[in-house]
Amino acid sequence: MRLFLTLLYPLLLIGTFAFLLAQRPIRQCVVRHWKKIAVFVAFQLVVVNVLLILHLRQESFITYWDFGGFYRKTLEFADMLQRSGGEAWDNLWTSLNYAEYSYLPECFLMLPMSLVGDSFPRFVLAMFNAFLVPANLVLFVLWLMMTESLARHQRAIRCLGALMLVLFSGNLYSMVLGYIGSSGLLWISAILLLVYSGALKRIHPAADGFIGLALLLTVLLRRWFAYWVVSFFVSLVVAELLRQGSEKKWDAHAWRILLTNLFLCGILPLILLVTVFHPLFVTMTTYDYAQAYSVAKVDGLGGVVLWFVQYYGIVVVALALWGWLNGIGRSQRRQFSWACLFQILISCVLFNQVQNMGSHHYYIINIPMMILMLQGAADLGERLSRKGLAGCGAVVCALQMLLLSRTILFAPSSTADQLLKKAGALISVPFPDLRIRHDNDQIRQLALFLQTTPQEYEYVYTLSNSVLFNDDMLYNAFLPQDLNPVPNLITASAYDYRDGVPAQFFQYYYIVVADPIQLQFGEEGQRCVSILADLMLHDEQLRQYYTVVREVQLDEGVRVQVFRRIEQIPNSLRQRISDMYRQIYPDDPQLYTFEMLPE
Repeated sequence: MRLFLTLLYPLLLIGTFAFLLAQRPIRQCVVRHWKKIAVFVAFQLVVVNVLLILHLRQESFITYWDFGGFYRKTLEFADMLQRSGGEAWDNLWTSLNYAEYSYLPECFLMLPMSLVGDSFPRFVLAMFNAFLVPANLVLFVLWLMMTESLARHQRAIRCLGALMLVLFSGNLYSMVLGYIGSSGLLWISAILLLVYSGALKRIHPAADGFIGLALLLTVLLRRWFAYWVVSFFVSLVVAELLRQGSEKKWDAHAWRILLTNLFLCGILPLILLVTVFHPLFVTMTTYDYAQAYSVAKVDGLGGVVLWFVQYYGIVVVALALWGWLNGIGRSQRRQFSWACLFQILISCVLFNQVQNMGSHHYYIINIPMMILMLQGAADLGERLSRKGLAGCGAVVCALQMLLLSRTILFAPSSTADQLLKKAGALISVPFPDLRIRHDNDQIRQLALFLQTTPQEYEYVYTLSNSVLFNDDMLYNAFLPQDLNPVPNLITASAYDYRDGVPAQFFQYYYIVVADPIQLQFGEEGQRCVSILADLMLHDEQLRQYYTVVREVQLDEGVRVQVFRRIEQIPNSLRQRISDMYRQIYPDDPQLYTFEMLPE
């Protein structure tokens, strides 16, 4: 079992590429252009790895929240796998059905991490080489197929597209931060390559089965890929409708083929979800994600559009729009271009009903966005080349390379660095700011104190939830060497509707509080942190039951105090605090109910 889990991802890669090469149009393209493909892979391996290494080696921080959790889960799974293959398999299977984030992406990193090492920078390098390199390879083959019809300047335009693929920071940005969502990009790329190559133009059960399994795999890797899965089916139907409408003909045979293929693509993952992964299916169809993540939602279409443009950059958005317009004007690309556009629109609309898209959520739509961008680059490249302006594309790629290199070439606080960061609104998001903290030792000393001081069953709880300080920093203080530095640390509530108030809060012996109070999104929606933290800092009646036993100073003037409970908090005080929450959330007991002492 240990060997199987270690080799699971390589086996899936081999199977995916073998199936793609078994399709005649794809195989013929690869055979014709194998030298270009080899150069492309070598180029991205060298260029991006060098950029990543030079960026990551400058960082100094303790991981936290989602990206820290992904890194920790990778180390945990490697530790389980080292102890027992059966234990690792049991935890993987349980996580697929019951956990918010499964161990599957981390399982895919077992072989790469064993080769490159287990530090956080090497975790990022493993993700790039394991996930983005194969996905970009599939997209490059698609790019070669799309440009074979060009009459002029084919080589220059293909080089431009290759550079844009390698330097597309929409994929690199979240990965540099440490998010693992790029694990699903390969199968989205493979599905769209099959669609473009005509696999759904005829009844093709083998392709349907592959697409169905690939769709299921993306959902198992990250639940929010389900938004793209829904958009895949809807967009292909709408795209065919628009294609036939623009051509002013009704093709019943084409409809029969498309709908049959879509049914076969969808029935397999649906059956597996309902049977093999039934708990996951129930959670996905019944859990109120919109309420749970309401704290991360900002109302307003304008804000959603603005963040979309800021993330991709004006140039990339303009190229994608141009690529769509150019694509629907060509009969061979019309349906595909419409499908890509609707995949983006439908995914964005569905996701933003729940919460605003963070940088890592754009993995849902990055592949269709890149395809439209490349189509736009091909057409504009051809037009500019006719007018002797072929160098414009090279200038854009040079600017993108400069953006990706800004943290390497310039100090994080320099004028040049800040100007380049602002230029990201024009081109696209660059690498993130360097994460350099000067208080790592203080946080580790605090974690060491909380590791050695509490006795058994004397639990530790943290009232702080911001990038400056949170409970994850204590939890991850000594990674990768120590996976459990504070064994008595309780996972803290962060969002009211998702987590509720900590019902046993008054039973915990050690309370860690940051002053000023640290919140990720502001007080509204995070009162499970803010009210209790304010009471611990300022309520004289509550403070008489605690004493300060430790205090450390962090960056930006944040002071962290550790309170130790010296007496039981009486029910009258517990009730008073409960009533404060009840006034805000009168209809939801989990948001105001604290455990009381027996009378």
